[in-house]
Amino acid sequence: GKLASFSLSTHSNPLLFCHLSSGVNVLRIRTANSAMAYRSMNLLALALFGLLNSRTAFASDKTLLSEINKIFTVWSDATSCTAQSQSDVDPDPARVGCIQGLTQVQAGNKSSITVYWRGANMTGGATPSPEVAATLANVTKVTVKACFSALSTKDRKWRKKKDEIGKDKQCFKKLKEDETWPQDAHDASQVLSYTWEVADNTGKATYFFRVFGYDAQGNTIGYGDSDVLLEEPFTHGNMTIGTAEGTHGIGYWKVKGFDGLTSGVVTGVVILSILSWVLLISYFVYEHYIQKDD
Repeated sequence: GKLASFSLSTHSNPLLFCHLSSGVNVLRIRTANSAMAYRSMNLLALALFGLLNSRTAFASDKTLLSEINKIFTVWSDATSCTAQSQSDVDPDPARVGCIQGLTQVQAGNKSSITVYWRGANMTGGATPSPEVAATLANVTKVTVKACFSALSTKDRKWRKKKDEIGKDKQCFKKLKEDETWPQDAHDASQVLSYTWEVADNTGKATYFFRVFGYDAQGNTIGYGDSDVLLEEPFTHGNMTIGTAEGTHGIGYWKVKGFDGLTSGVVTGVVILSILSWVLLISYFVYEHYIQKDD
């Protein structure tokens, strides 16, 4: 009886029926919004979990750099320069170790620099030590990193060098990860290379390259740096790799910071500034003189 009278009252009172229908729709919308919010929270939780895992993975290499040997010779196509100051870019006959000046690479305009690597002392009549040779025989993959020079880390804690590889901030930028090497069966003299196109968000600094070697189990077992040559000078292509004047590959090179302040941007800013003042003055004149006269 009550249900019948309620149904009758809703039909006889359209306004009451509209209110009830609106209430049901609001309830449905709130339910849908709650479900969507719940799904969003789940996705956010998964994203945060993934981020934490990635940070953990990034810092998971507990290997100490001081406890592994240098097993690679690493060089670049930049002119050899042992100077680290960003201002040492012009030739200077009096500058020891960097007569030709630092090679500059402009960030953000598709400029690039190429890094090369192979086993240490694997050219000519040179032979690596038994320990280095044994380590090279176990290398299956390599990772290439860009590293700040010691001078470019000074007073910059976010670039601080640490012995534990996973926590080291000096060589944080991975350029090529898990590259198979050597690709010819256990030929440690094989030269591989990687060309790095320097992105516009790369910090202005002087850099060198570091290559890490890993065994089949993923353990870090050796490395090599491009800022020092631990063997006799040698030839690669049309370059002589060494530290003397006219040689290439050893030492540091400079990333010149990307300058997004082009002439077009400056012109646009000037025009907009002029227009803003014109509009402001026009409004002031209209508000205080023309409108009052009306």
